[in-house]
Amino acid sequence: MDLSGKKIGVFGLGVSGLAVLNFLQGRDLASLVIVNAGEPETWSLNDSHIKGFNDVKLFNQDVAAPELSQCDCVILSPGIPREHEVLKSALDNNVPLWNEVELAYRFFKGQIIAVTGTNGKTTTVSFLTEALRQCGKSVFLGGNIGVPFVKAISENNYDIAVLELSSFQCESLEEFKADAYLYLNLFENHGERYDDMNDYRLAKWQMIKKAYKDSYIICGTGSGDCPFEQLNKRISRYPDNWDEQFLKLFSKDEINVVGEHNRYNFYGAYQVYKSLGLDDLSFKKALSLFSGVEHRLERLEGDQVIFNDAKSTNELALKTAVKAVYDTYGKHILIMGGRKRHEGDLPTKEVVELLKHNCHKVLCIGESATDLINLDTSLFVDVKDIKGAKGQLDREDVVLFSPGYPSFDQFKNYIDRGQQFKKIMGDNNELR
Repeated sequence: MDLSGKKIGVFGLGVSGLAVLNFLQGRDLASLVIVNAGEPETWSLNDSHIKGFNDVKLFNQDVAAPELSQCDCVILSPGIPREHEVLKSALDNNVPLWNEVELAYRFFKGQIIAVTGTNGKTTTVSFLTEALRQCGKSVFLGGNIGVPFVKAISENNYDIAVLELSSFQCESLEEFKADAYLYLNLFENHGERYDDMNDYRLAKWQMIKKAYKDSYIICGTGSGDCPFEQLNKRISRYPDNWDEQFLKLFSKDEINVVGEHNRYNFYGAYQVYKSLGLDDLSFKKALSLFSGVEHRLERLEGDQVIFNDAKSTNELALKTAVKAVYDTYGKHILIMGGRKRHEGDLPTKEVVELLKHNCHKVLCIGESATDLINLDTSLFVDVKDIKGAKGQLDREDVVLFSPGYPSFDQFKNYIDRGQQFKKIMGDNNELR
Protein backbone atom coordinates (compact mmCIF):
# COMPACT_ATOMS: atom_id res chain seq x y z
CA MET A 1 0.00 0.00 0.00
CA ASP A 2 1.38 3.40 -0.99
CA LEU A 3 0.59 6.32 1.33
CA SER A 4 2.68 8.90 -0.50
CA GLY A 5 0.78 12.06 -1.33
CA LYS A 6 -2.04 11.19 1.09
CA LYS A 7 -3.53 13.34 3.82
CA ILE A 8 -3.80 11.11 6.89
CA GLY A 9 -5.55 11.89 10.16
CA VAL A 10 -4.56 10.32 13.48
CA PHE A 11 -7.24 10.70 16.17
CA GLY A 12 -6.09 9.80 19.67
CA LEU A 13 -2.58 9.70 21.14
CA GLY A 14 -2.59 6.60 23.28
CA VAL A 15 -0.20 3.70 22.74
CA SER A 16 -1.64 2.85 19.32
CA GLY A 17 -1.80 6.48 18.14
CA LEU A 18 1.86 7.14 18.94
CA ALA A 19 2.85 3.87 17.29
CA VAL A 20 0.97 4.93 14.14
CA LEU A 21 2.91 8.20 14.06
CA ASN A 22 6.18 6.28 14.21
CA PHE A 23 4.95 3.92 11.49
CA LEU A 24 3.98 6.79 9.17
CA GLN A 25 7.44 8.38 9.35
CA GLY A 26 9.19 8.47 5.99
CA ARG A 27 6.13 7.47 3.94
CA ASP A 28 6.03 10.80 2.10
CA LEU A 29 2.57 11.89 3.21
CA ALA A 30 1.18 15.08 1.75
CA SER A 31 0.12 16.10 5.25
CA LEU A 32 -0.61 14.71 8.69
CA VAL A 33 -3.50 15.82 10.89
CA ILE A 34 -3.16 14.93 14.59
CA VAL A 35 -6.26 15.24 16.77
CA ASN A 36 -6.52 14.72 20.51
CA ALA A 37 -8.38 15.97 23.59
CA GLY A 38 -6.96 19.08 25.25
CA GLU A 39 -4.54 21.59 23.86
CA PRO A 40 -1.47 20.42 21.87
CA GLU A 41 1.02 21.67 24.45
CA THR A 42 -0.41 19.14 26.94
CA TRP A 43 -0.12 16.13 24.62
CA SER A 44 2.44 13.35 24.95
CA LEU A 45 4.10 14.31 21.67
CA ASN A 46 7.80 14.97 21.19
CA ASP A 47 9.93 15.91 18.19
CA SER A 48 10.63 12.27 17.30
CA HIS A 49 6.93 11.71 16.62
CA ILE A 50 6.53 14.50 14.06
CA LYS A 51 9.95 15.45 12.65
CA GLY A 52 9.71 13.21 9.58
CA PHE A 53 6.59 14.79 8.04
CA ASN A 54 6.30 17.51 5.39
CA ASP A 55 3.22 19.16 6.87
CA VAL A 56 1.82 18.56 10.37
CA LYS A 57 -1.35 20.11 11.80
CA LEU A 58 -2.38 19.74 15.45
CA PHE A 59 -6.02 20.15 16.50
CA ASN A 60 -8.02 19.97 19.68
CA GLN A 61 -10.81 17.48 19.00
CA ASP A 62 -13.49 20.13 19.51
CA VAL A 63 -12.48 22.01 16.34
CA ALA A 64 -11.05 19.22 14.17
CA ALA A 65 -14.16 18.14 12.22
CA PRO A 66 -13.59 20.18 9.03
CA GLU A 67 -9.96 19.07 8.76
CA LEU A 68 -10.72 15.39 9.31
CA SER A 69 -13.48 15.50 6.70
CA GLN A 70 -10.81 16.36 4.09
CA CYS A 71 -8.47 13.46 4.93
CA ASP A 72 -7.89 10.46 2.69
CA CYS A 73 -8.08 8.26 5.78
CA VAL A 74 -8.40 8.70 9.57
CA ILE A 75 -6.74 6.27 11.99
CA LEU A 76 -8.70 6.00 15.25
CA SER A 77 -7.44 4.95 18.66
CA PRO A 78 -9.56 2.05 19.96
CA GLY A 79 -11.13 4.14 22.71
CA ILE A 80 -12.71 6.53 20.21
CA PRO A 81 -16.09 5.34 18.85
CA ARG A 82 -16.90 5.83 15.18
CA GLU A 83 -19.99 7.74 16.30
CA HIS A 84 -17.88 10.50 17.89
CA GLU A 85 -19.34 13.90 16.97
CA VAL A 86 -16.09 15.14 15.43
CA LEU A 87 -16.18 12.27 12.90
CA LYS A 88 -19.68 12.92 11.58
CA SER A 89 -18.60 15.08 8.63
CA ALA A 90 -15.78 12.63 7.78
CA LEU A 91 -18.33 9.81 7.61
CA ASP A 92 -20.63 11.97 5.50
CA ASN A 93 -17.70 12.49 3.09
CA ASN A 94 -17.00 8.73 3.01
CA VAL A 95 -13.58 9.14 4.60
CA PRO A 96 -12.33 5.66 5.62
CA LEU A 97 -12.08 5.30 9.40
CA TRP A 98 -9.55 2.63 10.34
CA ASN A 99 -7.69 1.58 13.42
CA GLU A 100 -4.00 0.69 13.48
CA VAL A 101 -4.79 -3.02 13.03
CA GLU A 102 -6.45 -2.33 9.67
CA LEU A 103 -3.52 -0.10 8.67
CA ALA A 104 -0.91 -2.71 9.59
CA TYR A 105 -2.86 -5.51 7.88
CA ARG A 106 -2.38 -3.77 4.56
CA PHE A 107 1.41 -4.00 4.93
CA PHE A 108 1.89 -7.31 6.76
CA LYS A 109 3.07 -10.22 4.57
CA GLY A 110 2.75 -13.20 6.94
CA GLN A 111 -0.15 -15.28 8.21
CA ILE A 112 -2.57 -13.83 10.78
CA ILE A 113 -4.53 -15.37 13.66
CA ALA A 114 -7.22 -13.13 15.16
CA VAL A 115 -8.72 -13.79 18.60
CA THR A 116 -11.59 -11.95 20.27
CA GLY A 117 -14.01 -12.59 23.15
CA THR A 118 -14.89 -11.13 26.53
CA ASN A 119 -12.70 -13.38 28.69
CA GLY A 120 -9.51 -15.32 28.08
CA LYS A 121 -8.14 -13.43 25.07
CA THR A 122 -4.76 -12.59 26.56
CA THR A 123 -4.16 -16.10 27.88
CA THR A 124 -5.17 -17.61 24.54
CA VAL A 125 -2.99 -15.43 22.33
CA SER A 126 -0.04 -15.76 24.71
CA PHE A 127 -0.33 -19.55 24.67
CA LEU A 128 -0.81 -19.71 20.90
CA THR A 129 2.36 -17.68 20.49
CA GLU A 130 4.25 -20.18 22.67
CA ALA A 131 2.87 -23.13 20.68
CA LEU A 132 3.79 -21.56 17.33
CA ARG A 133 7.28 -20.71 18.52
CA GLN A 134 7.72 -24.35 19.55
CA CYS A 135 7.15 -25.11 15.84
CA GLY A 136 9.99 -22.80 14.90
CA LYS A 137 7.77 -19.97 13.71
CA SER A 138 8.79 -16.33 14.04
CA VAL A 139 5.71 -14.90 15.77
CA PHE A 140 4.52 -11.34 16.43
CA LEU A 141 2.13 -11.04 19.39
CA GLY A 142 0.12 -7.84 19.51
CA GLY A 143 -3.14 -5.95 19.32
CA ASN A 144 -5.20 -5.37 22.43
CA ILE A 145 -2.56 -7.12 24.53
CA GLY A 146 -0.65 -3.81 24.45
CA VAL A 147 1.68 -4.01 21.43
CA PRO A 148 0.35 -2.24 18.32
CA PHE A 149 0.30 -4.38 15.18
CA VAL A 150 2.09 -1.66 13.18
CA LYS A 151 5.26 -2.47 15.13
CA ALA A 152 5.40 -5.81 13.31
CA ILE A 153 6.01 -3.99 10.02
CA SER A 154 9.13 -2.16 11.14
CA GLU A 155 10.54 -4.64 13.65
CA ASN A 156 11.01 -7.86 11.70
CA ASN A 157 9.91 -10.17 8.93
CA TYR A 158 7.53 -12.35 10.97
CA ASP A 159 6.06 -15.63 9.72
CA ILE A 160 2.82 -15.09 11.57
CA ALA A 161 1.00 -12.52 13.71
CA VAL A 162 -1.22 -13.52 16.63
CA LEU A 163 -3.59 -10.66 17.40
CA GLU A 164 -5.83 -10.07 20.40
CA LEU A 165 -8.73 -7.91 19.22
CA SER A 166 -11.16 -6.01 21.43
CA SER A 167 -14.66 -5.13 20.26
CA PHE A 168 -13.44 -1.53 19.93
CA GLN A 169 -10.76 -2.66 17.47
CA CYS A 170 -13.14 -4.92 15.57
CA GLU A 171 -15.49 -1.98 14.89
CA SER A 172 -13.05 -0.21 12.57
CA LEU A 173 -11.82 -3.11 10.46
CA GLU A 174 -12.59 -2.77 6.74
CA GLU A 175 -10.65 -5.24 4.56
CA PHE A 176 -8.84 -7.06 7.39
CA LYS A 177 -8.48 -10.80 6.81
CA ALA A 178 -6.98 -13.56 8.93
CA ASP A 179 -6.01 -17.14 8.16
CA ALA A 180 -7.75 -18.29 11.35
CA TYR A 181 -10.27 -16.67 13.71
CA LEU A 182 -11.24 -17.56 17.25
CA TYR A 183 -14.29 -15.91 18.87
CA LEU A 184 -13.93 -17.31 22.38
CA ASN A 185 -17.05 -16.17 24.23
CA LEU A 186 -19.30 -13.26 25.05
CA PHE A 187 -20.42 -12.02 28.46
CA GLU A 188 -21.91 -8.71 29.54
CA ASN A 189 -19.33 -5.95 29.27
CA HIS A 190 -18.70 -2.42 27.94
CA GLY A 191 -22.12 -1.00 28.73
CA GLU A 192 -20.53 2.44 28.44
CA ARG A 193 -20.00 1.87 24.67
CA TYR A 194 -22.88 -0.32 23.52
CA ASP A 195 -26.63 0.07 23.92
CA ASP A 196 -27.13 -3.64 24.57
CA MET A 197 -25.43 -7.03 24.48
CA ASN A 198 -26.40 -7.62 20.86
CA ASP A 199 -24.55 -4.49 19.71
CA TYR A 200 -21.50 -5.67 21.67
CA ARG A 201 -21.77 -9.17 20.15
CA LEU A 202 -22.10 -7.82 16.61
CA ALA A 203 -19.12 -5.51 17.07
CA LYS A 204 -16.90 -8.54 17.67
CA TRP A 205 -18.26 -10.31 14.59
CA GLN A 206 -16.88 -7.48 12.45
CA MET A 207 -13.41 -9.02 12.52
CA ILE A 208 -14.68 -11.96 10.45
CA LYS A 209 -16.68 -10.16 7.76
CA LYS A 210 -13.94 -10.25 5.09
CA ALA A 211 -12.56 -13.73 5.83
CA TYR A 212 -10.72 -15.58 3.07
CA LYS A 213 -12.59 -18.41 1.38
CA ASP A 214 -10.42 -20.90 3.26
CA SER A 215 -10.09 -19.05 6.59
CA TYR A 216 -10.74 -21.25 9.62
CA ILE A 217 -13.36 -19.83 12.03
CA ILE A 218 -14.32 -21.24 15.43
CA CYS A 219 -16.75 -19.67 17.90
CA GLY A 220 -17.71 -20.42 21.48
CA THR A 221 -20.17 -19.46 24.23
CA GLY A 222 -22.39 -16.44 23.61
CA SER A 223 -21.15 -15.60 20.11
CA GLY A 224 -24.60 -16.32 18.67
CA ASP A 225 -25.51 -16.35 15.00
CA CYS A 226 -23.07 -14.89 12.52
CA PRO A 227 -24.57 -11.79 10.84
CA PHE A 228 -22.76 -12.60 7.57
CA GLU A 229 -24.89 -15.20 5.82
CA GLN A 230 -22.15 -16.35 3.44
CA LEU A 231 -19.97 -17.39 6.40
CA ASN A 232 -22.50 -19.30 8.50
CA LYS A 233 -21.92 -22.75 7.00
CA ARG A 234 -18.15 -22.42 7.41
CA ILE A 235 -18.11 -21.70 11.13
CA SER A 236 -17.04 -24.39 13.60
CA ARG A 237 -18.56 -24.32 17.07
CA TYR A 238 -17.35 -25.61 20.42
CA PRO A 239 -19.08 -28.98 20.97
CA ASP A 240 -20.84 -29.68 24.26
CA ASN A 241 -18.14 -32.21 25.18
CA TRP A 242 -15.19 -29.99 24.25
CA ASP A 243 -13.43 -30.66 27.59
CA GLU A 244 -13.77 -34.41 27.24
CA GLN A 245 -12.36 -34.21 23.71
CA PHE A 246 -9.44 -32.06 24.82
CA LEU A 247 -8.52 -34.28 27.78
CA LYS A 248 -8.49 -37.33 25.50
CA LEU A 249 -5.67 -35.66 23.61
CA PHE A 250 -3.84 -33.94 26.49
CA SER A 251 -4.07 -35.07 30.11
CA LYS A 252 -4.19 -32.66 33.05
CA ASP A 253 -0.70 -33.81 33.99
CA GLU A 254 0.61 -32.41 30.71
CA ILE A 255 -0.86 -28.94 31.32
CA ASN A 256 1.17 -26.50 33.42
CA VAL A 257 -1.75 -24.18 34.27
CA VAL A 258 -4.96 -25.07 36.02
CA GLY A 259 -8.69 -24.69 35.50
CA GLU A 260 -11.46 -25.64 33.12
CA HIS A 261 -11.55 -22.03 31.91
CA ASN A 262 -7.94 -22.37 30.72
CA ARG A 263 -8.68 -25.68 29.00
CA TYR A 264 -11.56 -23.90 27.27
CA ASN A 265 -9.06 -21.37 25.89
CA PHE A 266 -6.62 -24.10 24.92
CA TYR A 267 -9.31 -26.11 23.11
CA GLY A 268 -9.99 -23.17 20.79
CA ALA A 269 -6.28 -22.52 20.42
CA TYR A 270 -5.74 -26.16 19.44
CA GLN A 271 -8.40 -26.03 16.72
CA VAL A 272 -6.79 -22.91 15.27
CA TYR A 273 -3.32 -24.47 15.56
CA LYS A 274 -4.42 -27.64 13.76
CA SER A 275 -6.04 -25.61 10.98
CA LEU A 276 -2.53 -24.43 10.10
CA GLY A 277 -1.39 -28.03 9.60
CA LEU A 278 0.97 -28.12 12.61
CA ASP A 279 1.97 -31.14 14.72
CA ASP A 280 0.61 -32.13 18.12
CA LEU A 281 4.08 -32.64 19.62
CA SER A 282 4.91 -28.93 19.63
CA PHE A 283 1.47 -28.09 21.02
CA LYS A 284 1.94 -30.62 23.81
CA LYS A 285 5.35 -29.16 24.65
CA ALA A 286 3.82 -25.67 24.83
CA LEU A 287 1.18 -26.96 27.27
CA SER A 288 3.94 -28.25 29.55
CA LEU A 289 5.92 -24.99 29.38
CA PHE A 290 3.22 -22.31 29.48
CA SER A 291 2.85 -20.98 33.03
CA GLY A 292 0.06 -18.51 32.30
CA VAL A 293 -0.07 -14.76 31.78
CA GLU A 294 1.62 -12.73 34.49
CA HIS A 295 -0.72 -12.01 37.44
CA ARG A 296 -3.50 -14.23 36.01
CA LEU A 297 -3.27 -17.61 37.73
CA GLU A 298 0.43 -17.46 36.93
CA ARG A 299 2.32 -20.40 38.39
CA LEU A 300 5.60 -19.30 39.96
CA GLU A 301 8.78 -21.16 39.15
CA GLY A 302 10.00 -23.81 41.58
CA ASP A 303 8.94 -27.09 43.11
CA GLN A 304 6.27 -25.69 45.42
CA VAL A 305 2.91 -24.95 43.80
CA ILE A 306 2.22 -21.22 44.20
CA PHE A 307 -0.10 -19.20 41.95
CA ASN A 308 -0.09 -15.44 41.49
CA ASP A 309 -3.59 -14.30 40.51
CA ALA A 310 -3.13 -10.66 41.50
CA LYS A 311 -5.46 -9.47 38.73
CA SER A 312 -8.38 -11.00 40.65
CA THR A 313 -10.44 -8.00 41.80
CA ASN A 314 -13.94 -9.43 42.08
CA GLU A 315 -15.90 -12.44 43.30
CA LEU A 316 -16.14 -14.13 39.91
CA ALA A 317 -12.37 -14.06 39.42
CA LEU A 318 -11.86 -15.38 42.96
CA LYS A 319 -14.31 -18.27 42.44
CA THR A 320 -12.74 -19.19 39.11
CA ALA A 321 -9.25 -19.31 40.60
CA VAL A 322 -10.24 -21.29 43.71
CA LYS A 323 -12.14 -23.86 41.65
CA ALA A 324 -9.26 -24.17 39.19
CA VAL A 325 -6.63 -24.87 41.83
CA TYR A 326 -8.90 -27.25 43.75
CA ASP A 327 -9.72 -29.12 40.54
CA THR A 328 -6.05 -30.07 40.12
CA TYR A 329 -4.49 -29.96 43.60
CA GLY A 330 -7.35 -30.29 46.05
CA LYS A 331 -7.51 -28.15 49.20
CA HIS A 332 -5.04 -25.28 49.31
CA ILE A 333 -4.14 -22.07 51.16
CA LEU A 334 -5.84 -18.96 49.77
CA ILE A 335 -4.50 -15.43 50.28
CA MET A 336 -7.24 -12.89 49.62
CA GLY A 337 -8.37 -9.36 50.50
CA GLY A 338 -7.84 -5.76 49.50
CA ARG A 339 -9.57 -2.43 49.36
CA LYS A 340 -13.20 -2.24 50.45
CA ARG A 341 -15.70 -1.22 47.79
CA HIS A 342 -18.28 -0.12 50.41
CA GLU A 343 -20.80 -2.15 48.42
CA GLY A 344 -20.85 -5.93 48.41
CA ASP A 345 -17.69 -6.08 50.51
CA LEU A 346 -18.49 -9.44 52.02
CA PRO A 347 -18.43 -12.61 49.91
CA THR A 348 -21.78 -14.29 49.35
CA LYS A 349 -22.78 -17.38 51.34
CA GLU A 350 -22.13 -19.41 48.20
CA VAL A 351 -18.53 -18.21 48.07
CA VAL A 352 -17.95 -18.76 51.79
CA GLU A 353 -19.16 -22.35 51.39
CA LEU A 354 -16.91 -22.78 48.36
CA LEU A 355 -13.91 -21.57 50.37
CA LYS A 356 -14.74 -23.89 53.27
CA HIS A 357 -14.85 -26.83 50.89
CA ASN A 358 -11.82 -25.93 48.75
CA CYS A 359 -9.37 -24.25 51.17
CA HIS A 360 -7.50 -25.37 54.28
CA LYS A 361 -7.52 -21.74 55.40
CA VAL A 362 -7.89 -18.23 54.02
CA LEU A 363 -5.21 -15.69 54.89
CA CYS A 364 -6.71 -12.18 54.72
CA ILE A 365 -4.84 -8.99 53.84
CA GLY A 366 -5.74 -5.33 53.43
CA GLU A 367 -8.78 -3.26 54.41
CA SER A 368 -11.23 -6.11 53.97
CA ALA A 369 -9.45 -8.46 56.40
CA THR A 370 -11.28 -7.25 59.52
CA ASP A 371 -14.68 -7.93 57.96
CA LEU A 372 -13.67 -11.26 56.49
CA ILE A 373 -12.50 -12.81 59.75
CA ASN A 374 -15.89 -12.02 61.31
CA LEU A 375 -17.46 -14.46 58.86
CA ASP A 376 -15.65 -17.50 60.20
CA THR A 377 -12.58 -17.10 62.40
CA SER A 378 -11.68 -20.77 62.05
CA LEU A 379 -11.27 -20.35 58.27
CA PHE A 380 -10.34 -16.70 57.81
CA VAL A 381 -7.11 -15.42 59.42
CA ASP A 382 -6.11 -11.74 59.47
CA VAL A 383 -2.42 -11.57 58.48
CA LYS A 384 -2.45 -7.84 57.53
CA ASP A 385 -0.25 -8.07 54.40
CA ILE A 386 1.64 -10.40 52.07
CA LYS A 387 4.65 -10.62 54.38
CA GLY A 388 2.32 -11.68 57.18
CA ALA A 389 0.76 -14.31 54.92
CA LYS A 390 4.16 -15.70 53.98
CA GLY A 391 4.91 -16.29 57.66
CA GLN A 392 1.89 -18.63 57.83
CA LEU A 393 2.98 -20.86 54.94
CA ASP A 394 4.82 -24.16 54.94
CA ARG A 395 6.91 -25.69 52.16
CA GLU A 396 4.37 -28.36 51.31
CA ASP A 397 1.40 -25.94 51.01
CA VAL A 398 -0.31 -25.34 47.68
CA VAL A 399 -0.78 -21.56 47.70
CA LEU A 400 -3.17 -19.35 45.73
CA PHE A 401 -2.93 -15.56 45.84
CA SER A 402 -6.29 -14.42 44.43
CA PRO A 403 -7.33 -11.24 46.27
CA GLY A 404 -10.90 -10.85 44.97
CA TYR A 405 -10.76 -7.15 45.88
CA PRO A 406 -9.28 -3.99 44.35
CA SER A 407 -5.61 -3.36 45.03
CA PHE A 408 -5.56 0.32 45.93
CA ASP A 409 -5.41 -0.01 49.73
CA GLN A 410 -1.83 -1.31 49.77
CA PHE A 411 -0.68 -1.16 46.14
CA LYS A 412 -0.60 1.15 43.11
CA ASN A 413 -2.55 -1.33 40.98
CA TYR A 414 -2.92 -5.07 40.42
CA ILE A 415 0.43 -5.21 38.59
CA ASP A 416 2.23 -3.69 41.56
CA ARG A 417 0.35 -6.13 43.81
CA GLY A 418 1.49 -9.12 41.77
CA GLN A 419 5.05 -7.93 41.50
CA GLN A 420 5.30 -7.37 45.23
CA PHE A 421 3.81 -10.80 45.89
CA LYS A 422 6.46 -12.44 43.73
CA LYS A 423 9.24 -10.35 45.25
CA ILE A 424 8.21 -11.18 48.82
CA MET A 425 8.01 -14.86 47.97
CA GLY A 426 11.52 -14.55 46.58
CA ASP A 427 12.81 -14.82 43.04
CA ASN A 428 13.17 -18.58 43.46
CA ASN A 429 10.59 -18.65 46.26
CA GLU A 430 12.22 -18.90 49.66
CA LEU A 431 9.55 -21.31 50.85
CA ARG A 432 10.75 -23.98 48.50
